[in-house]
Amino acid sequence: MSDDLKEFKQDIHDLVEIIGGIKEYIETKLVTKEELENELESKIGGLRSEMMQNFEMTNGKIEGVQRGLDSNFERHSALEARVSKIEEELHI
Repeated sequence: MSDDLKEFKQDIHDLVEIIGGIKEYIETKLVTKEELENELESKIGGLRSEMMQNFEMTNGKIEGVQRGLDSNFERHSALEARVSKIEEELHI
């Protein structure tokens, strides 16, 4: 019976070592829920910032095109008014 007890104690000791190894693996290789949330929030925040920069850049380009169109329209309107005035002067 003494051998059985020694074998049992050795088995318990081996199990404790295995559990200790598993615990160490979990602590070093796996992340906690809080660590994962922080990492995700960091990445999402970076993406959100990048999206806003891209949006502002695109919006600026759209505004530039709109200003160009407005300027061309004003020039066209002014030219049309001058042509109309010349046409009126020639018909008189």
